[in-house]
Amino acid sequence: MAREDPTHTRKCPICKLKGVVWESSPPSDDTTARKLVYWHVRDKHSGYRYFCNVSGCNYSVAYADKPEIKNRHARTEHGGGYEGETLRDTSVASQAASSFTTANIAVPSTSTSQGSSYISQASPTPAPFITTNLHPVVPAANVTTFSTLNDAI
Repeated sequence: MAREDPTHTRKCPICKLKGVVWESSPPSDDTTARKLVYWHVRDKHSGYRYFCNVSGCNYSVAYADKPEIKNRHARTEHGGGYEGETLRDTSVASQAASSFTTANIAVPSTSTSQGSSYISQASPTPAPFITTNLHPVVPAANVTTFSTLNDAI
């Protein structure tokens, strides 16, 4: 007698976080159902990644590669110190970054009398704040300012 397929292998766990139900269409066996869910996650939720919870570590893997954090990354990078992982939607951060245009960046000017470069004192318009009901999955913002880039040169 064939083993009955548990419901969780047929439903997308990310859609569930969003309050939507996506389920692989029957009839399918356990293996096919898991593959259908995997393909759905890969195609529809490619921005979701698991991030290592070790303080100061920014390692991340695709949703389907979650075991890599515990099995390989924690062992090789943190001496076996596994502190879990957090699922984040990195596409939210990408959307915020793309709405911030170069027109909002202060233009550097050069003072010829002093022979030095300095950044204009004009304050750039900040990127809009994105609110979402998926607060635990939103990545921390990493902001690179023009002065940071100028110092690197």
